[in-house]
Amino acid sequence: MAAGALEIGYWCHVAHTGRGVITRAARALTAAALALPHIGRVEIRCDAADVRSAAVPRRLGYRLVETGLRAAGAPGDSGRYQVWATTA
Repeated sequence: MAAGALEIGYWCHVAHTGRGVITRAARALTAAALALPHIGRVEIRCDAADVRSAAVPRRLGYRLVETGLRAAGAPGDSGRYQVWATTA
């Protein structure tokens, strides 16, 4: 990650998905991060197969700026990642 950038992440228990909780939290964290001095970019990274996680940055107007391969870290990982970013 470049200087002047922060990454935010999220996880939600399946019992609470589909209610907009993560989108609202990510929106608030994005605004807080971009309000910090010297921060001009916020990133969200997710597994390419995790369509629900990727929907959050898409909803918030982030751009898909990078995709690539990585070692799968969990049974559900595809081994492909996405990096989404927004700027101040």
